[in-house]
Amino acid sequence: MKKKELGNLGEEIAAQYLAQQGYKIIARNLKLKKGEVDILCKDSENNLVLVEVKTCSKFSPVPAIENITRVKKNRLRRLWQELTSIYNCDNGYIMAIAIYYEGHETNIMAYILD
Repeated sequence: MKKKELGNLGEEIAAQYLAQQGYKIIARNLKLKKGEVDILCKDSENNLVLVEVKTCSKFSPVPAIENITRVKKNRLRRLWQELTSIYNCDNGYIMAIAIYYEGHETNIMAYILD
């Protein structure tokens, strides 16, 4: 599977996972001035949630979550600032979802980023 296909599949899996957990999906692949948001949703307490999805094969030498570097976290924080201004919202958080995919086996790990 090509990298782009794997990434698209991971985002679909993440969106389904979030919906099953009670999150309401607002937008996917939302393009903003400061970059793109993989998934924007609200949790059960109506908090705005920016979701970054990282997908890798189970046999990848680098775990998916390790692809969220300090530089990437800083970019996500800038996106968060832009989102809170657009949605006039201060309550919420940034979440990273790591998808480990190999054929019929999928593992999902969700992290709240600081």
